[in-house]
Amino acid sequence: MVKENLFEQSLRKVRQQPKWKPIVALRAAVEPSEVEELISKGDERVVNAVLSMTGRGGSIRAVDISSKKFIEKILRAAAWDKRMYAVFGPTGVGKTFAINSVVPNIEGTKVSYVRVNEYNKGNKIALLQQIYRGFGFNSVESLKGFRSLHGNPYFHKLRERFETENAVIIIDEAQKLRDNSFEMLRDLYDETKVSLVIIGSTAFAEKLATKKIGDEVFGQMLRRFDDRYELPHATAVDVKLFLAAYGITIDAAEAKQIARKISTWGDIDTLAKAMRFIAGDVEDGELTWTKVGAGNIIDAVERVIMLMDIKADNGSEDK
Repeated sequence: MVKENLFEQSLRKVRQQPKWKPIVALRAAVEPSEVEELISKGDERVVNAVLSMTGRGGSIRAVDISSKKFIEKILRAAAWDKRMYAVFGPTGVGKTFAINSVVPNIEGTKVSYVRVNEYNKGNKIALLQQIYRGFGFNSVESLKGFRSLHGNPYFHKLRERFETENAVIIIDEAQKLRDNSFEMLRDLYDETKVSLVIIGSTAFAEKLATKKIGDEVFGQMLRRFDDRYELPHATAVDVKLFLAAYGITIDAAEAKQIARKISTWGDIDTLAKAMRFIAGDVEDGELTWTKVGAGNIIDAVERVIMLMDIKADNGSEDK
């Protein structure tokens, strides 16, 4: 009997779970060639696999086919008829990854995917440009002379193109957008046959649930969503499965404690960063993962959260 390597063991355990699971392993355990071989075989439970090495650690994320179908159902419904959907979930739960695995396979309808960043979050013109280019429209010459409701030719051309044709716009990291951008999206939705899929963090959803949004722009949009979906935080079972990829065994109470801590920032992504911290602390020789305990992991998680808090404080521009 051929002995399974660490990655194969992890995948076998992933197949037993109903939802996608991120898996992290060291370079010694997983080589890019193994990933390529897995993809070429068309493993029935893996939609996509990404290998990115950071220092002495590397990450592999496997998306279960059921997650793909969940996202695909939303996008196909939006492509078939004009809809407005909201998908919320904690950072690291797999929203963006699952979306990216599905979008290339949506046929017959134009789809524009835009991830909000520091450049476009407060600039509706930059956001319009990215939406426009996301549809594959690159001709600047064709835009000359146009002005529109939002003072930009991109809005006019999008409205003109999709007045009678269905299309889907996906806005990822929507919690970063400012009101003027939401206003532009609302008007584009009202004046075209474009469907909107708004993706945001759980914190964003909670803020909307408690804030008196009244007649604010996003409040108007929120009331018009056809459906809202929320992806859950990682559970203690997820944590135990994740650590099993390293050969680390912890009890239920320890797993619950770690799951509670990582829910503060990034869920499984936070745990992945913590494991890379642990790997990076080893200066010489190879790390024996079986000697890593829950205390080591919790300490590393707290270091990651502290750094994320500092980064968030330094990057906060909207007071």
